[in-house]
Amino acid sequence: MLGPEGEEKAQKTYNYNFDGSQIKSTTTFTYAATDELASSLTVKGQDGTIKTSETFYAGPEGEEKAQKNTTITLTDPRLNQPRHSHYAATDELASSLTVKGQDGTIKTSETFYAGPEVKRKHRRHTTTTLTDPR
Repeated sequence: MLGPEGEEKAQKTYNYNFDGSQIKSTTTFTYAATDELASSLTVKGQDGTIKTSETFYAGPEGEEKAQKNTTITLTDPRLNQPRHSHYAATDELASSLTVKGQDGTIKTSETFYAGPEVKRKHRRHTTTTLTDPR
């Protein structure tokens, strides 16, 4: 992790299978020059090259929100499903839209949200590497 004490930023996360014996995927995080989280990229396996999802973020450091997430299919790129998130002026998640097709015009789902913004905690158990394992 990079950054001064208390301000460290995750660089990479390994996600393991059900019994913790094998790395299923690797997520790497990219930050803007001004320290905001800019994007995350998930690939199959340990430091693999096959993309499975990509997310782009916007917002001030520590308050970044996913703007677009694309789940990438391995069999047919036309089936990739970008999910666009839309936020109200007061920062609450207002809606999300998932689309498919080469031009992204075919809606597959649309969700509308109500209620105040909630600080969400990541409940998935993962291990974040501190150094390059090679």
